[in-house]
Order: sequence, then C-alpha cells, then structure tokens
Amino acid sequence: MLLALAVGLITAIAVPVTQPGIGWLIGFLAVAALVFRRRRSWWLIPALLLALLALWRSAGWIFSLAMIAAFGLLAVTVRNGRSHREIWSALPLWLTAGLRAVPDATRALASSGHRVGRMMRGIIIGIALLGVFGWLLASADHVFAGYLHDLKPDVTLGRLAGGAFVFLVTVVVCVGIQAPDPAETTAAERAPWRLSDWAIPLGLLNTLFVAFCIVQFTVLFGGHYYVHDNGPTYAQYARSGFLQLGLVTLLTLLVVAVIISRLDPRHLWHARILGGVLCCLTLVVVLSALRRMQVYTQAFGFTRSRLLSTALIVWLALILIAVVAVGFNRWRPLLARLVLGTGVLVLFGLLAINPDRYIAETVIGRYEHDGHLDAPYLTSLSPDALFELDRLPEPKRSCIASRILSTRHDSWYAFSPPRAAARTLSISRAADFDCARYLAVGYRYEGNWVDPK
Repeated sequence: MLLALAVGLITAIAVPVTQPGIGWLIGFLAVAALVFRRRRSWWLIPALLLALLALWRSAGWIFSLAMIAAFGLLAVTVRNGRSHREIWSALPLWLTAGLRAVPDATRALASSGHRVGRMMRGIIIGIALLGVFGWLLASADHVFAGYLHDLKPDVTLGRLAGGAFVFLVTVVVCVGIQAPDPAETTAAERAPWRLSDWAIPLGLLNTLFVAFCIVQFTVLFGGHYYVHDNGPTYAQYARSGFLQLGLVTLLTLLVVAVIISRLDPRHLWHARILGGVLCCLTLVVVLSALRRMQVYTQAFGFTRSRLLSTALIVWLALILIAVVAVGFNRWRPLLARLVLGTGVLVLFGLLAINPDRYIAETVIGRYEHDGHLDAPYLTSLSPDALFELDRLPEPKRSCIASRILSTRHDSWYAFSPPRAAARTLSISRAADFDCARYLAVGYRYEGNWVDPK
C-alpha cells in the first residue's frame, strides 16, 4: 500500500495532464518499477522503448497513442502475456485492477496495527472528496475560485485538480496490480467502518463547505447589484454555477448514504453531528443555487428547463431536510420512502402551479417591466398558457395564441379540458400585422432586446 501511495505521489507531481512532457516518462517509470517488482517479462522492453520514443514527439495524438500502447504492454506484463488468453485478459486490466483495489486497500489499511495506518484510509478518501467537491465549487463561483487560487498562486486550480485525479487513479490501479488474483469475498468486507474512515472525510468536507458558504453570503444578499456592479452577466452568474451546485448537493447525499450504510452504531452521535453539519451547510449551497436562478429568471423569465432544474434542486433540498429531521439512526430504512415521497410532493407542486401558465406569466412579466418579449418561446408552450396571453396587447396576443391553439378538434379519446377551454378564446387577425415575420425577427427590435441565451 505504501508503494502505491509513493507511486501515486510521484505521478501526481510529475505528470502534465494536458500536454506531452517528460513527466509522463517519469510516471511511466514509477509504475513500471512496481510492475517489475511483481513480474518480469520481455514485454517490458518494448513498453520502455515506446515511452522513451514518445518523449521525442510533441504531436499530442502520436504521443497519446505511444503512451497508451506502453501502458497496455505493462498490463500484458502483469498478466504474463504468454498465451492468447493472458494477452486478451490484459486489455481491461487497468479497469479491473481499479475495481479490485477498493476492497484490497480497505483490508490492507484496516488490518494495519498502527493508528497512522488506520487513519490513512480516511485521509485518502478525504483528499479525493476535497478534489472533486473543491473543483465543482470553484467552477460554480469565480469569487470562491479566486480565493482558492490566492491560497496557492503558483499552482493553478486545473493543475491541482489534475494532480489529485492522477494521484487517485494511480494509487487505485497500483493497489489492484499488487493484489493477488481475485479471492472469495468474505463477510469481513462488509464490516462497519472505523470512525476515522468517515469522520476525517466529513471533517474536511465541512471545512470546505464553511469556506464556500462564507463567500456565498455576498451572492445570497448581493442579488442584482452583484450581477451589475462589474460582475458576471446574468447567464454567467446563474447558469455557470447552477449545475455544479446541483451536482454538489447530489454528491453530498450519496456520501451521506454510503456512510450510513457502513456506520457502526457506536458512532451514531458522531455521525449525527458531522453529517448534520454537512447537510445544513449543503442547504446553504442549495440556497445559493436557487438565488442564482431567481436573479436570472427575474431578468429573463422561466423556461421549462429552468423550472425543472429548480424543481430538482428543491427535491434534493427536501431530502436533505428530511435526513436532518429524521436522524441518521432511522434514515437508512426510510431512504426509499423519503426519496419517493419528497419527489411526489415536488411533482404535486409543479402540477399545482400549472407550469406552462406560470412560465408565460414570468415571460410576460418581463415584457411589462422592460419591453422585452420572447415571443417565439411563448408559441412553444401548451394551451395551458393561453389565458395568460390576455395581458399582451393586440395584435401580439392573437399572433402568439394562433400558433399555440390548434384548430383541429380532438377525438373523444383525446379530449383535454384545457384545450377545450382555450378554444373559447377569440383570436383577431390584423391585416397590417405580419405574424410570421414578427416571430422570426421582429420581436428582437422591441425595447432593448437582450437574448437570454
């Protein structure tokens, strides 16, 4: 295990992830030395030659091919590479080695007699989680990314993320390479985790989330001022971070679920404190995501994708609240019911607000505020939105309504009350108004049009 950590550290420092360079050769030699320690084969010679020759080529495509082939020959070496079965079994080795590494590393660290060895697993997991969550949070908020960059100005965030990824992959693969052939799974593999296995990662995540939440108070209370005052545009502010913050929320729930599945009942109070703090901090992340979307939709109105995204993040927030309220000791048996019940609740909410009508209300609200009307998008809505069009002046109202409302009558089996009610609306035809031209380009010349895309 220590050798795998050493090789992972060497590759993380040396390998330039995005371009060819001598660091790839250094990383290859470190992995090759580990392979040579276990098994010797003539395949190591062409593998080494390929890695050496690749160093003298700056074209990324040929360099990549050579390094892929070199690492492939290392896999053949691990499998002996004498028979066709051994050669073919080497093809997926890097993947299967990684899958085998997790339980092997767990047993190796758990069986260590030293406290430092037992803590190593928690530290490794914590560093990996910090890399993933830190990258997502930094990419979601440029201010937070700037603070992280100031902590280490001579190392870019991309380099840190790349190094963490290379370290994790290398360690996992090297542990799998050193492991014996797959053995029978024992009941011990499902034993509860030690306190250090999950408390250290949760502590590190809580520290990261606290730092992010402190930065987010500027965003939560800044609103339109934050966007306009030499800051990002609405699209950059809302869309660039909403997806990442949603992923952070989802990954947090997965982390909590995994910890609960392997929790020792003796550590229940520790889990309640650390896990509860993490869930509460994640709710601040959710508030930040919702605030971003609120500022964006106040400027441009809702669309179906924006409304569904908001509903999804609200669903995840309800699950987090339920986890904190129910408590970790009873959460595992209730997990499926919590997920299903909160999901149904959000769906009921969507049905209650009549989504297409609500979307039309926000789009028309923008028009009433500043003269911008996204007319083509309104025509894509269902008849549910028709009654909201009464707020528009003629001939815009009739132009948009005529595109939404079909003149064809439904068969009895396709009867829809909203469509039937919509057909009672009167639609006027202005002779001097070119509806098709207006929907194609004319709407862009109204007011001071800004495309929300």
